[in-house]
Amino acid sequence: MINDIQIERVGEYPILNAVHEFSYQTPTHAIHLYNYHSSLKIEETHYSILPGSMTFIPAGKRYSFQSQENGKHWCIHWHDRDLQMELPTLLELKGASVFFKEQLKQISSLFNTTHPNNRVHDLEKKEAFYRFLALLESLKNLNLQANLRAKRSSKSFSWIETLQWINKNLHRPIHRDEIAQKLNLSPHTAAIKFKKEHKISINQYLLKQRIEKAQSLLTTTALTIKEIGTAVSIEDPQYFNKQFRKVTGMSPSKYRDNNQEFLSSLKFDKIATDLGNWLE
Repeated sequence: MINDIQIERVGEYPILNAVHEFSYQTPTHAIHLYNYHSSLKIEETHYSILPGSMTFIPAGKRYSFQSQENGKHWCIHWHDRDLQMELPTLLELKGASVFFKEQLKQISSLFNTTHPNNRVHDLEKKEAFYRFLALLESLKNLNLQANLRAKRSSKSFSWIETLQWINKNLHRPIHRDEIAQKLNLSPHTAAIKFKKEHKISINQYLLKQRIEKAQSLLTTTALTIKEIGTAVSIEDPQYFNKQFRKVTGMSPSKYRDNNQEFLSSLKFDKIATDLGNWLE
């Protein structure tokens, strides 16, 4: 098993290229533990990321991030010729995120230690490897426990599934009652729990997601601003302009001009490539 699994890199990294227009594709499996809100796209599937969430991205999958805030994430990239464990794509660790963060820090410290005595360095890397295997088993068990709890409770709800549903339906009006139904809660309780969990109201969250989708369309398509407003269910051009300014501080046309100029000026080969090269 040691010969089949090889850790390539582990550490804490800042979020880079946080636009869905820039995608990564690496030859390694990857686990990320986030401390910021983000939208993750793996192939054509979107996931809403909360601080304290962990994701597993299999080797060869194309993925990208989009975030309106700065932050860092812990990650491990590794090779495994025959991945045996079934890991969840997205897992909300909640309180357990502290434990996994400490494990990642310990693995990183061991794996990245440089020492003049190669024998000692080899021992430290071997300890990092076995701690990594234990971390994978812990994630697998935590996911099994979460699935069992969900099956036992008819009143259970998932923020992740609900946020994913919202992101898939931004092209149309979304009513608070629909979200409450997804959460198996009354509209009043859903509103209270949503604001407690996400620090903003449901309506504020919906607007934020609609504007983020509009930002992506402004940067990557030739759609008119009116067409983009319609695509995010804000059909009145004046109201769309007003809401876009409210969230971003600039007009849609100004945002398009700024970001097309920015993306055209980036030298992606010096930041990251489809082969997984990292910032030099």
